[in-house]
Amino acid sequence: MISIFSRLPAPVITLSLVRLACACASTVPPMMFFMLTEVFGLNISDTAMAMGSATTFLVVGNFLGGKICARIGWWHTFVGSQILFIISLFSATLNSTFIGFIICIYLSCLLAGVFLVCFTLGTLTLASGSDKAAALSLGYMFFNVGYAVGVASAGLLFQVSYKWVFYFDCLANLVALCIFIVFLNPPELGVACNQRQTVLHKTGLANGRTKLFLFLLLLVHGGFAFLLPLGVQQSTSSIAPATLYGWLIAFSALVTLMLSPYMLRATRSRKLSSNFSMAALLYIASYFFLHLSGFEASFSIVSVLLWGCAGMLMFTYGEILMQRSAPAPLSGAAAAAFQSLIQMGAVAGPLLAGQLSRNFSFLTACAAFGIVAALATRVFSEKNFIDLNKDI
Repeated sequence: MISIFSRLPAPVITLSLVRLACACASTVPPMMFFMLTEVFGLNISDTAMAMGSATTFLVVGNFLGGKICARIGWWHTFVGSQILFIISLFSATLNSTFIGFIICIYLSCLLAGVFLVCFTLGTLTLASGSDKAAALSLGYMFFNVGYAVGVASAGLLFQVSYKWVFYFDCLANLVALCIFIVFLNPPELGVACNQRQTVLHKTGLANGRTKLFLFLLLLVHGGFAFLLPLGVQQSTSSIAPATLYGWLIAFSALVTLMLSPYMLRATRSRKLSSNFSMAALLYIASYFFLHLSGFEASFSIVSVLLWGCAGMLMFTYGEILMQRSAPAPLSGAAAAAFQSLIQMGAVAGPLLAGQLSRNFSFLTACAAFGIVAALATRVFSEKNFIDLNKDI
């Protein structure tokens, strides 16, 4: 298990630790459903609209992050965006009105989109060619650890006050920023500036079918993130929905953490198309058990576990696919493009899930996303990978 990551350089591990701390601060997005419905009294459709709109700013932030990294480098971009991000999070606690609150959320999402690109670009810069898959997987593993701690804590803190969720996020981000500045040296600025030609719409990062395939699976991933708290609210469990939701996400993250090295070892020598097909099957199964959670809360545990494993495959090999489809000088643009696809899925997923749940039923929404996952495998074919067998 450890041997896969033993060759990674110390800066890669340090950056993964920073990502762990930032993941501990990723508690506001998963608690947004409960904040908007229970604190501000929004209905399901308006909540989906607000969450989708907030995620739109993440997409814009990803685009800006790629541009800024190309000009001043990923190290300086991370420091600047993190400082502003902490300020915007704290400002949200000072606004008691919905308008002031949502403006701060939009601003924080914009800044989060900027520094998320820095993690991928930094990892790919610090790791050697043969170790990049392991480095990306390690970052995802550390993210799961932090996310488990953060969401589980947020579920408990939310019972006290939603503002404590923001206080926790600010503290975790301060820790991440301190680790980053103290233990990671800024790279030569000229190296980053040489990549100034990274303009997303000119890179040809992947063909349209590839991007559509990735978007469809990311749409399925984002839809689950919205339907899970809705299913928790409908369950017969005596535990408070926000607390149960936090525990479920924490369980998924921790189990995925333990399984990730074995999944990486079993899949890294397989064709990418096979790994994506496996991810699609896991997504379909996760929605099946999510529907059953309305009858028995224990099925929620199975659904989030399958969803977490599918996400591990999707994010690790999706990033590899995007990097393989771009020349080395355009790795920053590829990183920003994949982050944008992730956020677009996170925008469209909740919007579609909210509309299907309101106009039809929870079962219809689960079935629809399962069908989308199945159709995604038909969009992509093995010939898309013919020229993508080189190392990133």
